[in-house]
Amino acid sequence: MSNMQHQRGEMRFRSGEVRDAEPTYDPQEDWINQRELARLLGVAPETASRWAKQNRLSIFEHGMIGAGNRKYSRKLVQEYQEVKIGQARQRMKEALETGNGP
Repeated sequence: MSNMQHQRGEMRFRSGEVRDAEPTYDPQEDWINQRELARLLGVAPETASRWAKQNRLSIFEHGMIGAGNRKYSRKLVQEYQEVKIGQARQRMKEALETGNGP
């Protein structure tokens, strides 16, 4: 493989860095609060608060109870962002192919 080699349950990168092939998942490490969620989404904390009241942030909820406060999943936010970036790239590619680009 170009960027990494799999060996005995490890990923070895060109830089020489070695990581476990299957990283362990720690739900508590994945938890973020609403302020951190706002930062990751690039919105003001007040906007995130308003969206939470409108139930617009439920797609990011961690699903685990967190001492009475909503907890969100950093992983779900990152996956959402990757999907949105992929969709934007596809729209741009289609626009450029049809001559309707920016």
